[in-house]
Amino acid sequence: MTTAINMYQEVTRILQDDISPLVNSLHYLMVAVGVVFVIVGITRCKHHYQGYGQQRHSPLATFFYFFSGTILVGYSPEIVALSQSTFGIGGAQSFLNDANNPVLYYIQQAKNNQTDTVQLLKDLVYGVLLLIGMVAFIRGFMLMVKAGEGHGQDAVVSKALTHIIAGIIGINAPLAVQIMNNF
Repeated sequence: MTTAINMYQEVTRILQDDISPLVNSLHYLMVAVGVVFVIVGITRCKHHYQGYGQQRHSPLATFFYFFSGTILVGYSPEIVALSQSTFGIGGAQSFLNDANNPVLYYIQQAKNNQTDTVQLLKDLVYGVLLLIGMVAFIRGFMLMVKAGEGHGQDAVVSKALTHIIAGIIGINAPLAVQIMNNF
């Protein structure tokens, strides 16, 4: 019993002190990158209109700057919408609980299961997967901009979509595991 309580204390400490600040920082980073993308998109529109020099800008890249920027500025509703369309009404429970700090959902789950060590470790892994999923979600939209520019390899669009889908699955790790267990 003492080991389960010690594990509960350690898991909640890791979630609160280590993962939660990273998710908060990632939240602000997503918004900042989104604002920068929108500003770059506006600047590119101005260049399209005025036709500066010999440098030509891809209209598709300009669209992806606007699209990625708006998605990243207000990412929580998009994550909830993509999650619920993929996993049903139970998708993105952590974001529905608290959109600014979704790790608090797993801290609350750990409080409800203080003696179940397996569930405590699952909550810890789900918190880490939430962080990894958010990073993959950001990377996917950055790759979309890169695809619009025409840089990189031929498979940049497929990489971008893979990152976005993997981010949604990482954010919804409990539901993804439940779906795999049902097969």
